[in-house]
Amino acid sequence: MKEIRFRGQRVDNNEWAYGDLFTDWEGRMYNHETIGQYTGLKDKSGKEIFEGDIYFDEGESYWGSTYYIGPYKNYRVVEYNIDQAQFVARHHCGSERIDTTKEIVGNIHENPELLK
Repeated sequence: MKEIRFRGQRVDNNEWAYGDLFTDWEGRMYNHETIGQYTGLKDKSGKEIFEGDIYFDEGESYWGSTYYIGPYKNYRVVEYNIDQAQFVARHHCGSERIDTTKEIVGNIHENPELLK
């Protein structure tokens, strides 16, 4: 059975907390904008990949060009695509499958500068 877990950043100290739908999460307040679901995947280092995570792609060729242009440069943002009913890695040209051979370098909440 697929493990359905979430993470969210606490309002009182900005630490990350992890739990499932049935966990009390210790009765604390969480920033709802930071809550993301676990994808069921791990990166090349074995780190769990959640919605909002960011990984770097070293500039693979795509339709004859590289991803060095645009707001996301060579970064990919993990998100849920409701039209495809799956987690994807968004980039400035669209989205693609999540590449588990890459390493998570941050997330959109703590490292927004990666996407500028």
